[in-house]
Amino acid sequence: GVATVVTVRLQPDTPLPAVRAMLVVHALDGAAGVIGIHPASFDDTFDGVLHIFLAAAADADAVRATVDRAGDIESVEVRPVAA
Repeated sequence: GVATVVTVRLQPDTPLPAVRAMLVVHALDGAAGVIGIHPASFDDTFDGVLHIFLAAAADADAVRATVDRAGDIESVEVRPVAA
């Protein structure tokens, strides 16, 4: 099967980056089914880059649009991986 890895970079000056990261994860979970995230938690060491693993192949444009709606997003990379 195919899964999807989404790499999200928040803008460097994002206020409350941990909260923004959780908004992104929540939005994608509702739209595409999140099966994992890295880092596993967002604490004071969170650098604004998160990797989100989706259970199935996902439409890259739809994923980008969902992530962008969270705000303060610098970049979004969506790539399929063999599962």
